[in-house]
Amino acid sequence: MNGPAPHAGKPRLRIRRSLTFQAGATRILDAWCDPAVQARILDGAAEPVAGGDAGLWRVRTPLGPSPRVHLRLDARDAARACHHAEGEGGFLLSSELTALPARGRPGTEVALEVAFHAEGFPTGLLGRQADPAPLLLAGQALRRLREWVETGRISPALPGPRAADDA
Repeated sequence: MNGPAPHAGKPRLRIRRSLTFQAGATRILDAWCDPAVQARILDGAAEPVAGGDAGLWRVRTPLGPSPRVHLRLDARDAARACHHAEGEGGFLLSSELTALPARGRPGTEVALEVAFHAEGFPTGLLGRQADPAPLLLAGQALRRLREWVETGRISPALPGPRAADDA
């Protein structure tokens, strides 16, 4: 998330989580950028829109409507991948995943930073209404990514309140 952000000046909620993986940066970033793996990692929080292009997703939000967003890879190098999404209702999301050698121990330190904005919600209100969901989802995404990279599988998502309501 370096450089000027799109829609600069709009308040955003920022979240940062990190975990140590027992895999190399290339494998981690390849998995993070693979649409099939993304769908498994984000299961329950977002899903690809059926019949849509690979970049069209529906994001589940605790605040009501589930906006459709277009996700695109903005930048990728040997140590990071940056995605950006814009969608219905002024929903904006950006993420940066970095994978660097862990200091003083084996493995790769992987950090995920996510920033989002929903039109019409002040940052404080957005944080109070959504918290702890965004922080938990960022941690869950990292844990699922680590599980995929290290074992080749991801445990099924536990049904949340929204999934139970849909049943």
